[in-house]
Amino acid sequence: MGAEKVTALAESWNAMAMQAFFANQQLALSCMRSLWFPWLGRRPSAQAASRQLSNAALGILGSGMAPFHGRATANAKRFRRARRKSR
Repeated sequence: MGAEKVTALAESWNAMAMQAFFANQQLALSCMRSLWFPWLGRRPSAQAASRQLSNAALGILGSGMAPFHGRATANAKRFRRARRKSR
């Protein structure tokens, strides 16, 4: 059971690192696009930038929680089946 938790933690950290990497790329691309090609579109507002940062943070959190949620639901199903068999 301890190894399962350590594995879930490692998967969580890996998923969060990858999600943060992709979010940073998107944020950098957005900044570069607005600085280098201002004529392609309207300038992003502070509200749009705040929304993008918020969505990135929620995406990182969600990808970090997914391995724990998967393990917890699998354990709950397994324990539920074991309890029914023992009755």
